[in-house]
Amino acid sequence: SRAAAHVDKGGVHHVVPLPAGDRRFAGRRVDVSALRHVLEVDVERRRCVAEPGVTFADLLNATLPHGLAPAVVPELEGITVGGAVVGCAIESTSFRYGGFHDTCLDYEIVTGTGEVLTCSPEREPLLFGMIHGSYGTLGILTKLSFGLIPAKTSVQVEYHRYTNGDAFHEALLARCADATVDFIDGIVHAAQRWGGITMILASSGRSQNSSASHFRVPHRSRTLA
Repeated sequence: SRAAAHVDKGGVHHVVPLPAGDRRFAGRRVDVSALRHVLEVDVERRRCVAEPGVTFADLLNATLPHGLAPAVVPELEGITVGGAVVGCAIESTSFRYGGFHDTCLDYEIVTGTGEVLTCSPEREPLLFGMIHGSYGTLGILTKLSFGLIPAKTSVQVEYHRYTNGDAFHEALLARCADATVDFIDGIVHAAQRWGGITMILASSGRSQNSSASHFRVPHRSRTLA
């Protein structure tokens, strides 16, 4: 059997297998549950520095008062920014921004030998590129910085109905190319029931568009994306 090193995040923790027979760290835990603080919101540069245990709900509560938000916000409010990097996270803005890791600027990593490294596309670029989806196998993420985008007071939502996959796919590609669209989602209810959802960050008010099921909702930190 394999020994396991446990990374305790205070919520979900990962069990990382070690090489067979290597029991140097058997039974030990690395507790990073205290790393759950937003360290800086730089309004002018539109960037944020946070510890990996910060949830997206708490992150939005810190950035929205400044009119800013992460470019990619996973649907579940309890997902952490660290988990979104090492465990992968995409959402309805990913057609434009990629995964959350694609918005990151640098990471602070503690390696298996205890070395503290800061990596970015310019500094330790190989490590920076490999942290995404590594699930803690390359080191422990202890701090990260990432970009922010402007947020508005409302989200304008349109729901379009389609009866076949070809029409749905054609409309999806067209909306991906539309620079005014901020969020895209899709739902397949049945063989002849396809739904396409587009969302646009907007100022307060009510749209007069009647070409689709169309409404606005004020955004809150838990319903932005």
